[in-house]
Amino acid sequence: MTVTPDLTTASPATREWYALSKDIRTAAEELAGPLRPMTHIETLLAIGMAIAGERKRSAAVARAYLEDIAGCDMNEDEPEQIERAILSGEASKGGEG
Repeated sequence: MTVTPDLTTASPATREWYALSKDIRTAAEELAGPLRPMTHIETLLAIGMAIAGERKRSAAVARAYLEDIAGCDMNEDEPEQIERAILSGEASKGGEG
C-alpha cells in the first residue's frame, strides 16, 4: 500500500512530486539513487535526460503511427524525417525539407 504524506505544509515542489503518477516517481527514484543534495550540473543532467527521453519516446510513437497508416501517400523517408526532427528538437518545417 502506497502512503502519500500529508501535503498541507509541503513545498510546491513536494506537491508536484506527489502529483506525478507512481510509476514515474518509482522510475525517477531508481535513476536518482539514494536521497542526497545534487550539484547544479547533476540537476541539469537530470533535466536534460528527461527531455531526451521524452523526445525518444515521442519519436517512436510518431514513427509507429506513421508506419501503420494504411494507404498513406507520404514519401518513403517521411517517418525518418519526422523521427530525426523530434530527436533533434528542431521546429516543425510543415512538411518542407
